[in-house]
Amino acid sequence: MKHKKVKLFRWVLRICEKENLQIVIGMIFFTILFVYNKKYVFKLSDLLDLTLIASFVFLYIIKLLSGILSSYLKNQLEDHMKLETDSNRLIKKYPLENGFVTYNNKMYIFKDYARDKSGSNTLKKNGKDSYVYKFPVVINYEKNHKNIVINDKKDNYYELNEIAKENYTSLFNSHSTSDVYNQVNVRLDRFEEIEDELHLFTSRTTFYDSLVTNRAIDFEFQKGMTLRNMLNPGPFIVSLDESKLSNHLGFNVFIETLDGDIIFVKRSMNVSIGKGSLGPSIAASLKTRYCLNDDLSFTIDGLEKAVEEEIKDELGLNTSSIKISLKEHLIAIYRDILEGGKPQFLFKAKVNYTSDEVKENFKKYLKEKNDKYDTIKDGDKLVFINTSDLSRIFIAPDTIFFGKKKYSLLPAVAGTFAYYISHWRSESNENN
Repeated sequence: MKHKKVKLFRWVLRICEKENLQIVIGMIFFTILFVYNKKYVFKLSDLLDLTLIASFVFLYIIKLLSGILSSYLKNQLEDHMKLETDSNRLIKKYPLENGFVTYNNKMYIFKDYARDKSGSNTLKKNGKDSYVYKFPVVINYEKNHKNIVINDKKDNYYELNEIAKENYTSLFNSHSTSDVYNQVNVRLDRFEEIEDELHLFTSRTTFYDSLVTNRAIDFEFQKGMTLRNMLNPGPFIVSLDESKLSNHLGFNVFIETLDGDIIFVKRSMNVSIGKGSLGPSIAASLKTRYCLNDDLSFTIDGLEKAVEEEIKDELGLNTSSIKISLKEHLIAIYRDILEGGKPQFLFKAKVNYTSDEVKENFKKYLKEKNDKYDTIKDGDKLVFINTSDLSRIFIAPDTIFFGKKKYSLLPAVAGTFAYYISHWRSESNENN
């Protein structure tokens, strides 16, 4: 959603939520009806008989319509009220951070769009025919086949910081139009490169703790007071081991079909983040029901299994043909600055299905509703972008364009897609 539209919606929402407005509208209506209608012969008995009943009905209708409009606007604005979705403002908070993902757009791809955006600080001209955008995504580990070791402390649980505790109700209610459920998640406390190994130090947290920290980090619970301003204000990004946020592990997967289509999901309006926007093939938290072993410890095998099972849960694809390996499919480990630096894995994968077969499987899966855990689906509509179109895509922090098509997406999703394209091009050049 464009930021001017966000401001307008917020203004209308403030008006709708003022109950006095409904009373004023009712008073104005009846003043016009009984005082300024010269053809009507005013009688006190008529006022008592007619208006007393009519006023209740009319004010009820006004309140009902106002409530409907208010609910709609809350849903449309929820992401923007709990997270800073303006990539430019977000990046400016951290001027000492040099690791943001950047992407070079060729100007001839979409000249008019580049010209319209020329005032944005995230738009930087680079030569005569290209533009570079920055995205609020920081890459901490790039694929280099380094061995990954997990040091898991299954009995250690994240303790919610005092600010979030004191404002828990307000922060949690910022998700009022989202469908959410609680679960135990894996928390990434820190990571460290030791010789030829990348060590991940993990513990436990809950999804609700992440909802009131990472996913409501920019919600203003008091005038000018947000968790970001108080716990991660800049000019640099707080390291994971010093972060006071829940920081549950999540992952994104870009999946390519047999005929070279990359699968995207049009996210529904009830998910906790990215409402109505375009998301990657898979965007999920690391489910402990999949990634823990019999001893309830987090392992590499569990991580790989969790990605496979999420592909099945979200797209309805048979995972027998999808075997995820960190060494083969992991592209990067990054921090999503939109959510306060939450750690994420970025994967790529290929499936032995054509895009038509994926569509058919997905339609059947939605009808059958055979997910044994009854999890919330990210969306019920798939979008496909062929790899042959990647050279013609224009990626801005909140929108992608290819051909005559345009899709809105969160800045972090745009950043990971931009990084994925760079990785895909690099691999294509190596293969050639």
